[in-house]
Amino acid sequence: MKYINLMNDEVNEPARELLDLLKNHGINLKVFSFTVDEICRVIGGYVERAYRYPIIIPVESIYSTLKRRNWTAVDAMKVIEVVEFNESDRS
Repeated sequence: MKYINLMNDEVNEPARELLDLLKNHGINLKVFSFTVDEICRVIGGYVERAYRYPIIIPVESIYSTLKRRNWTAVDAMKVIEVVEFNESDRS
């Protein structure tokens, strides 16, 4: 999740730097279908659990981060749709 900017900035920034470093050194990155499934499972969980996370109290959770970024259930479903579409396009 941190590679696709879904965590807080303290986690996202080092992950982004690592990804850039790997790319700059010509490392060929792979995404496995079980990783895509996990991304979709976690983001899909936001739809059911978002109500548990208040916007004003940050909690170390992807759902809290998404809530503070004003994500809606529709936003989560759109991301899942795009991720699944891109996965099927690669197959």
